[in-house]
Amino acid sequence: MATQQRFTAQLHEIKSRLGAHNSHPLDVMLTRGEGIWVWDIDGKRYLDGLSDRC
Repeated sequence: MATQQRFTAQLHEIKSRLGAHNSHPLDVMLTRGEGIWVWDIDGKRYLDGLSDRC
């Protein structure tokens, strides 16, 4: 579990360092999407309300 937390922290650091800073970042880091659903790095599923496909 600690390894996953370190990996998550590293991904957030890379995102903040290299990501676009043109809007407030989401509180989750998404890893994949399928239709109207997206999943975060912990496997939690979300309804994609930002998509133009809704």
